[in-house]
Amino acid sequence: MDREDAERALESALAALERANEGDGMLLTGWIVIAEFIDADGAPVLSGYARTGMPYWRIDGLIENANDALCYAEEDADEELD
Repeated sequence: MDREDAERALESALAALERANEGDGMLLTGWIVIAEFIDADGAPVLSGYARTGMPYWRIDGLIENANDALCYAEEDADEELD
C-alpha cells in the first residue's frame, strides 16, 4: 500500500468514526495523527502524520487546539477504589 492509498483508507476510517459519533454530513478538510509505536528494541516511538499538502500553519493549529476537541471518558469511580 502506498501513501496515497493509506491516506484514503485513513480518511475513510475517520469519516466512519465521525458518523459513529453522530457527525453525519461533515466534510473532512484536514487531519493529523499522532501515534505511539513500540520499536523492535521495545522503546516507545512517536510518529506524526498529516494530510499531504496541508500547510504547516493548519497542522500547527490542529495540534494547538487538539485538547479542546478531545473528550476523555470518565473512569468508573468504583473501579478506582479496587
